[in-house]
Amino acid sequence: MIRMKDTLNHAGVNISGDAADLEQLCEALEQIVGEEGEAPAYESIRVRVADLVRRLRGSLQAAGEMAVNVCWPEALFLSVALNRFIKLYYAKEKRPDWERMLARVRKFQEELVACLRRTLPDAAYKPASVALGSSVFLEQEYMTHYLDELNVRFLELKPEKRLENIPVMAKRIVEQGEEYRKCKHAVLEAARMYKCPVDEIRIGAEMPAPEQIIW
Repeated sequence: MIRMKDTLNHAGVNISGDAADLEQLCEALEQIVGEEGEAPAYESIRVRVADLVRRLRGSLQAAGEMAVNVCWPEALFLSVALNRFIKLYYAKEKRPDWERMLARVRKFQEELVACLRRTLPDAAYKPASVALGSSVFLEQEYMTHYLDELNVRFLELKPEKRLENIPVMAKRIVEQGEEYRKCKHAVLEAARMYKCPVDEIRIGAEMPAPEQIIW
């Protein structure tokens, strides 16, 4: 069984489970999002899911608890990103195990919502859970530079302020509003100026490595 809980300083969510459950989750996530380049318009968000899989698999090789910590905005983003890949997955030729893989991914999303329910007061939980609905989708070629910015901004908050900002982060991720548009414009302009791919552009403060975060 995959378990999720808020970290001590509310920096993110702790994802844990036994070796078999974590490996099954990794297998399902890999199958749902597909291979590199399979859906070019959603490659930027596929990379973030692939990074979670890499970290989960890394935890299977480590001594002690098999778990990873994921910053709250990142975790919220991953759940919403999976909605798009699930929709694309339905359109693919069905493999014999497709329903089982889909169920594992949906269970992952449901456990995140359940973790939010256990963590947040009612007033904060409702808008956060609505933002993570199964009919919410991210745009094509989503600029994950904005997600990096939200992660950094969230971690800069004092622990007692983080919980009340979880629904704020969820809203900003899914609404892809003016703040996101400004970030996207800045990235595209920089890529044009330096004549390089957008994934080579870095803006704002750099996200600290997981081991540097006081979770």
